[in-house]
Amino acid sequence: MKKIISAIAFIVFAIVLPIHLVTDDPLDPEAQKWIEHYSTEPNLDNNAFIALIALGYDTDDSYQRATKEYLDYVERLNNTLDIYENILEYPRIVNLPTSVIDDKYCTMGEEGCFEKLETNKSEIGEDLTTSEDVLTKFLAISDYENFQPINATITEPSLEVLIKLVKLTGIQIYYQIQEGNVNRAVEMLEKLARIERFFFKVI
Repeated sequence: MKKIISAIAFIVFAIVLPIHLVTDDPLDPEAQKWIEHYSTEPNLDNNAFIALIALGYDTDDSYQRATKEYLDYVERLNNTLDIYENILEYPRIVNLPTSVIDDKYCTMGEEGCFEKLETNKSEIGEDLTTSEDVLTKFLAISDYENFQPINATITEPSLEVLIKLVKLTGIQIYYQIQEGNVNRAVEMLEKLARIERFFFKVI
């Protein structure tokens, strides 16, 4: 029971943490160092940030295509003075359910949330089935060792998409717990925690 309570508590944490992914520093000398650091070209081999971009491609060569897209933006940056016209927002996932922020969903910790998830389990289950492939790929990013940031001058994490990914994954975990698949739920939580810990550490 203690493990289950801990798992549910973590889901609450998991849903709000992506907000930090897009937090900007003030424009002071420290921020200038930040810009210089993140403008350095990273190692793109098995890079977790490129893997996030790759979530927008539903193909076997998604990582290669994401790498090419990123490098295309780098090239444009080198050929223009107006960087704001060439921002790569990621991940761009068009097939995520738009209903994630509808009334049938809720924020863990919100009064009556678990009851709402049970009431709407059938409909939410359809959304989870639709998103299963991309959510599996999202959690698989936890296996990456290279979390070196990509160029922050030409890229911007999509808060909306990241919240959807984490929220849907959190609900997946909750349903796993409800169905008695505690080991699977803990495994998924560990993967989600690793993703959040490393992205939060380097951004």
